[in-house]
Amino acid sequence: TQWLSAVYTGNGTGKRRNDMKEKQWGETLYITALIAWLLVGLIKYTYFKDMLPMKLISDPVMYGVLSCCLVKIILEADRTPRNLLMLGVTLLFMWIAFKIDKLPFAAMFALIYGGRNVSFRKLCRIMFWVQLLLFLITVLAAKAGVLEDVLWEEGVRNRHGLGFTHCMLASHFGLFTAIAWISEKNRLREFAALVILISNGILYYLTNGRSDFLLSILLVVSCLVCERFFAKKKFPQWFAYALMLVPWICLIASIGVTMAYQKGNPVWEKWNYISNNRLKLGYEAIVQYGFTWFGQKIRFIGASTLYYKPDAVYNYVDNAYLMQMLLYGTVFILVYCVLMSLLLYRLVMQNEKMLLMCVLISMVFGMANPQSMYLTYNPLLLLLVRENGTLGGIEVKGMRNELSNGKKEEKVYESVSL
Repeated sequence: TQWLSAVYTGNGTGKRRNDMKEKQWGETLYITALIAWLLVGLIKYTYFKDMLPMKLISDPVMYGVLSCCLVKIILEADRTPRNLLMLGVTLLFMWIAFKIDKLPFAAMFALIYGGRNVSFRKLCRIMFWVQLLLFLITVLAAKAGVLEDVLWEEGVRNRHGLGFTHCMLASHFGLFTAIAWISEKNRLREFAALVILISNGILYYLTNGRSDFLLSILLVVSCLVCERFFAKKKFPQWFAYALMLVPWICLIASIGVTMAYQKGNPVWEKWNYISNNRLKLGYEAIVQYGFTWFGQKIRFIGASTLYYKPDAVYNYVDNAYLMQMLLYGTVFILVYCVLMSLLLYRLVMQNEKMLLMCVLISMVFGMANPQSMYLTYNPLLLLLVRENGTLGGIEVKGMRNELSNGKKEEKVYESVSL
């Protein structure tokens, strides 16, 4: 009996070890794919792209990312109903991205699904360092004369590009590296808050990115307040239900206000001036393209494109909700809002105050900038399809076998971390 028990236990242990090895291989592949995707995506925001054969690099890397995510999914063999549903949604979004010729976004959707059971804090740490290092390298290269430091709106606002294809692409790093740092640490101390404020203040001085600077201040203040006054308090359930409305409010406000814009009306023209022409451009995009269920191919032309093609017509949309609804369709934006609502509910109920503040700030940011829905900047997108019970993966810390009363007992110590 003891021999049979030992054989049975040994087989179970061996199976678990094989499963752990497969998970480790899958996680290694995933992290490699994530870093490769981030590097290619971020380099496209800089003038390094003019020095590298990006057209030859980008597509093979994207297909490599898709292959790594596919291998990880196969190794996991995760067939729960919820994960099958999320996989179906991911495949639908990937199909839409392929249809409108957005291969990097197809790979992004695969990364969001593939990272659902990898430690979120680990992924935030990786994204923080990749973003920070590439930002510093680009800025230093611009100051050394290797890259061009374009001066946008010279004589008006004097906004330095710092080696990026537009000054705002540099400015966004200040806010989103702060979000990645706070999300990874799950806290904010006074010294870190001071560093974030000083860094964003310098970026504001150089790029005049007002929305990033103001939101970074709001992020720091709200996190410090939660840290000091609400750390041990839990929000009531009604508050979780109330916050579930926030994504829908952002969507309705973004689309409704834009569609209500009236050209020539003094009041609306004043609001359009305050929004830096966002209302007029958004309204014209709605009239020109309209809304579809499953997306359409649109070539948006922003300021960075005009730098290369000055004769082109500017038709960019600086609103994440409106832009993604035009590009990926109504179904996409509705599913996105549903997932964001569920995420906010989970964050409140699990008392994740730091992450909650970061998510709320990113949604407000999306009403003025499309980058809130780009994984190159926003690590919080990796939270959208994570398991309901935990926001992070399971890390096995150790294994110990004990003999007690002639029976072999095995204890596996697990810690669940974000």
